Amino acid sequence: MWDFVRDQIDWLGFGLFLLIALIIAVVYRTRLITYVREVRQEWTRVSIPTREEAFAHTSVVIVAVLIAAGYLMVIDSVLAQVSRVFYAWQW
Repeated sequence: MWDFVRDQIDWLGFGLFLLIALIIAVVYRTRLITYVREVRQEWTRVSIPTREEAFAHTSVVIVAVLIAAGYLMVIDSVLAQVSRVFYAWQW
């Protein structure tokens, strides 16, 4: 019996969520319509890169990440050596 009650409460919560979403959509319908219209207009201005452009941009990103990783690896190893020197002294 409690499973039935729990299921009914779940459906009631879902229905309440849909009701609130519908009320919000009705209250803000002009703003929603304007938003959808503007999104459609912006979508017409979007340019999809060619395969060569996408490959070139991806290559630049990968090279930049490798350079940053190498730089951080060098800095990390230098700082590790410096910390070993300070911990080895045992004040």
